[in-house]
Amino acid sequence: MEEVEKIKVGGCPHEFLADGKKWSELLHRISEKTGKDINLVIYRDFEEERKKIKEEEFDLYYASPEIAVELYRKGYVPVGAIKGQEDEVVLVSKENLKEKEFYKVALVNLKLFMLGLLNFKNIDKDRIELVFTKSHEETIEKVQNCEVDYGIIYGETLKRLKPQNLKIVSSGTLKSRHFFMAKKEKAEYWRKILSEFKEVEILNESAIEDTLKLFEELEELLTCWQEHDTAKAIQNIEGIGVLIYRDRIIYANKYAREVLGYSEEEIRNLSALDLVSKEYRETIQKIVERRLKGERFPVVYKELKVKTKEGKSLWILAFSQTILYEGQYAGFVIFVDITKRKRLEKLYKLLREINQTITGVFHEGEIFEKICHNLVKNLDLKFVWVGKLSEKGEVIPVYTCGEEEDYVKKVKISINPDEPEGWKPTAKALREGKIVINPNTLENPDVEPWREEMLKRNFLSSCAIPIQLEGGTGYVINLYASEPYYFEEENKEILYELKEDVEFVLRRVRELRNYLILSKALEESREWVLITDREGKIIYVNKGVEEISKYSAEELIGKTPRIFKSGYHPQSFFRKLWQTILSGKPFHAVFVNKNKYGELFYLDQKIIPLRTPEGDLFFIGLCRDITKEVKLTEEVEWITTHNVETGLLNKVGFQKVLSPLLGKLSSTGALIALDMVGFSRLIKEFGEEAIKKLLKEIAVRLEKTFRRGDIIAKGDGDEFLIFAYPLKKKDDVLSLIEKIRQKFSKPLTIDGKKIRLSFYIGVVTYPYDGRTFSELYYRAITAVKEAKRRGAGEVVLFDEELDKEVERLIEGEKLLRKAVEENLFTFHFQPIYRLRDMKIFSLEALVRIKEGDKIHYPGEFIELLERGVFIKEFEEWMIRELRRLLGKWNVPISVNLSAINFKNDEFMENLNLVCKEYPGKLILEITERLLIENVERTRRILGDFRECGLVAVDDFGTGYSSFSYLKELPLDLIKIDMMFIKSMLESSKDLALVEAIVFFAQKIGLKTLGEGIENAKQLEMLKRMGCTYGQGFYLAKPMPEEEVEKLLREEGLL
Repeated sequence: MEEVEKIKVGGCPHEFLADGKKWSELLHRISEKTGKDINLVIYRDFEEERKKIKEEEFDLYYASPEIAVELYRKGYVPVGAIKGQEDEVVLVSKENLKEKEFYKVALVNLKLFMLGLLNFKNIDKDRIELVFTKSHEETIEKVQNCEVDYGIIYGETLKRLKPQNLKIVSSGTLKSRHFFMAKKEKAEYWRKILSEFKEVEILNESAIEDTLKLFEELEELLTCWQEHDTAKAIQNIEGIGVLIYRDRIIYANKYAREVLGYSEEEIRNLSALDLVSKEYRETIQKIVERRLKGERFPVVYKELKVKTKEGKSLWILAFSQTILYEGQYAGFVIFVDITKRKRLEKLYKLLREINQTITGVFHEGEIFEKICHNLVKNLDLKFVWVGKLSEKGEVIPVYTCGEEEDYVKKVKISINPDEPEGWKPTAKALREGKIVINPNTLENPDVEPWREEMLKRNFLSSCAIPIQLEGGTGYVINLYASEPYYFEEENKEILYELKEDVEFVLRRVRELRNYLILSKALEESREWVLITDREGKIIYVNKGVEEISKYSAEELIGKTPRIFKSGYHPQSFFRKLWQTILSGKPFHAVFVNKNKYGELFYLDQKIIPLRTPEGDLFFIGLCRDITKEVKLTEEVEWITTHNVETGLLNKVGFQKVLSPLLGKLSSTGALIALDMVGFSRLIKEFGEEAIKKLLKEIAVRLEKTFRRGDIIAKGDGDEFLIFAYPLKKKDDVLSLIEKIRQKFSKPLTIDGKKIRLSFYIGVVTYPYDGRTFSELYYRAITAVKEAKRRGAGEVVLFDEELDKEVERLIEGEKLLRKAVEENLFTFHFQPIYRLRDMKIFSLEALVRIKEGDKIHYPGEFIELLERGVFIKEFEEWMIRELRRLLGKWNVPISVNLSAINFKNDEFMENLNLVCKEYPGKLILEITERLLIENVERTRRILGDFRECGLVAVDDFGTGYSSFSYLKELPLDLIKIDMMFIKSMLESSKDLALVEAIVFFAQKIGLKTLGEGIENAKQLEMLKRMGCTYGQGFYLAKPMPEEEVEKLLREEGLL
């Protein structure tokens, strides 16, 4: 089939989209008349139309006036128009538009609508902001959404769309219309085609002349508007002053009036000469006369001094020209204020001069004298004085310079803020250590007590510069000017440089003075100060050296420190000493020396190498006599290695003594570990003081039981350790066990009460069960654990069947060591929920060890921590970590305390400090057994803690459960053990127990928490009982820090 030829027709988006049916019929008829198919091109909006029209060619185009002009310039001519069609534009707004200072007007970016804007008298063109849209529909939408105040659109569009809540503010028909445009060479063809349509008026080329003329007038109007807008921008721009003058000022923009301090009415009564400083008036007079005669010439004033209404001097950079204003010649001036720059230049010059002047001055009074003279001279100041703070808190003048020196006699200045004088700039500067400016004496309330005296002397502004030295503010420099606002906030940076320069010089002077004082102090000091040359010959000793060594200075000068040699240090010690100090590094060690009479003395000495600028090397020995401290070392050693209550070695001392012995022991030995049966019961029954006496008596009996060479120690808690050696054979240990049983077969009498004891006993033999302290100790406590499992009074000799437990303990110790050395401890957190609203109440911190990607759980290491292995390092980490977490989270954290933690007073004090730093954010969880071991101590510690945190009883129901102590101790929360929660659905007894705990807790004002919630039924049952909180895998599993933070963020708790 032969393809039918097509013609390309385009059209105004507004027209074609406005009445698609009309244009569809018209185009169909054109297609029939021409015998060709129509290729219709319609653009999305006016913006696309204006862009594409320059690139594409058409056979026929129905164009708006502006597009018609564009096409005319491309060689198209008008061939027709729709009869009666005229371009009407309307100004629309919302019904309830309120009066504003500025309005936003939306319109499509076509000149026709700019013309409409200029024709609308309703809008002040100086008070509008234009918002260009792509279509009339977008314009209407912006007006309806209150994004703009007005919209300009075709009247026909308004009628077609009928938008709600819009009103026509103004309307007007323009001298323009839409045209059918065609290429000039095809114009007659299209006129012939269109002449057959009764709705089309045929046009010749001249029909567009009115439209062209209209757009020429529009260009002129837009140019005028542009020039008007530019002038407005210049006169209103912040930071540029504009003046127009004849014999008087006839115009001054807002900035000019503000800078000069006049109202509009006031400035119109002034001449240009009234604003200029006296020294410039003669020159300005001649220029004014020439301008008013109509001479046109530019003048630039790089620096012109003018006066404000208040008499303040300003420096301006000004540009002037002659203009015709309202039909008469006038002077036109644009200026910027350069006063700050000018003043900064003066201040920088002053800084240079002051630095040059005070260099080489070594007396504080002379320094201030030179500074004051420079300030008065270079800054044209009226008066400068320097004050110093007295012990009574009053400011005493120490130097004055300039006019009106009697001023300081008339005023009293105190730094006491409770007195009126304490708010003067001088007092505030001294008190706060900051530069304080009085911008205007006439207006500043802070100078009220001295205003009269200041105004008498024409002190219209002032500045106080504090000079800070060691120990606080030492002096204050006060500056007074005869102009208001002479000292600007912007100048403070330079004033601070002046402050720093003066402080630097004063510090240098004081350092020189201190050097002289220090020299004398060293000479008289009782501490050891000795100086040698490079060869080690003594060139200086102070009196401290003479007193300690018993040698005179004359006996020591020229000798070497070998004179003090005691023979206690090997040659390697001195080789290291010389290698260190000759490399330029200090050497620090304890020296054992002999005095003149052969008596030993000990020095904690630091030898410091000092190289002078000339390259000479000296060595300074600074020492502290520690002879007395050394004599106390044995006592300190005893305290750290012994149990104070029993006088026996403690576990640390036991290991310290036994470890080296095992390395060289060739005979058989036995390590025996004893744990008392029912120790907690004994504490509860007899009290802590009685138990201390009991432990002492046990120690006495053990010492009587074993030989003098055997090693006896008091371990952790109720543990006793004995290493007996040498043994003739392995089985000899049985006789030792029998001796222990016989010794304790009779009761002990404490405070008149008889106490019968029995022990769990674990035994290991050396070298059969182990060769190192760790192997023997862990196997012994493993045997004790087995004895406890078997029953009271049992003795267990270690055998291979228990070795797995020992391996676990040894591996646990290795794991703890690695965790300490590599900082592997971490917390996982299990949320605790408030059951009434299921919101997170707190997080329980559960310790883990994270080794790479592997997580180690407490079962691998917690037993060792609770026996004191690396407990100090763990506790220090725990305190640091809690501080970090509590500082960044807004949710309480609960931590479990073991017996060893709770019994450590230092740890509990540190934990209490953390609690006080973050009140209400820390919860202690403590077991029932710990609560009752020492009730008085427990009450005191928990009472202190509850002032800032909460206390919870952990695993309630599994230990010494008693409701009686709950009401006696300072508690907040009972955690019901998970075994009761787990079984309460199956066991009516467990259910009754849980209900009883919840009920009793409510009655005595305690909260309850159900642990180990594993399903919805358990949760609902606890809710019905009135249980306060819940925790368990059903609600949330323990999770690492990053996961819990995500959860807290979702809950709105971060």
